[in-house]
Amino acid sequence: MMRRPIIVPLLLLIANSLSSQPLPFDVDEDMIDKSSVPEGEININRLQWLPSSHSFWIDDKGSIYVYDADDLASGKLVITAEQLKTAGLATRAENIIWNTSRDKILIYTNSSRVWRGNTKGDYWYFDLSDRNGRQIGKGLPSSSLMFAKFSPDNKNVAYVSKHNLY
Repeated sequence: MMRRPIIVPLLLLIANSLSSQPLPFDVDEDMIDKSSVPEGEININRLQWLPSSHSFWIDDKGSIYVYDADDLASGKLVITAEQLKTAGLATRAENIIWNTSRDKILIYTNSSRVWRGNTKGDYWYFDLSDRNGRQIGKGLPSSSLMFAKFSPDNKNVAYVSKHNLY
């Protein structure tokens, strides 16, 4: 009789631990890229929100656009695919880190998985006032930068590579 009350909580504990495992990160990127989106429509599979706002950005054919959720008809072109290529960036933007005044961005790309998430990669800095960009940590190995952030005064960028803070 004592075994039944012990078995039920044990089964609940096992079921809870199995259901709380993280989702896999191996989403088929080709399937998302090839998904059928009518011309002029927003691919919501690539939509990423800007911090503390109603705005989001998308990578549309290599160009970065920002939309306001309240006015989806007018997207603002932030940087073109040609400007990205001119700076040397040839891969897809996986994430964008915006400074507080939203006139400078860090583009995260070429990521590699570390433990449970893609936290190592390459970062590209772009000043949106002149649309010029350059790779951050260019002398370091490819896909070795982590956690790049703008300084509070928006003048510097910090990141981690090989257990060192730059």
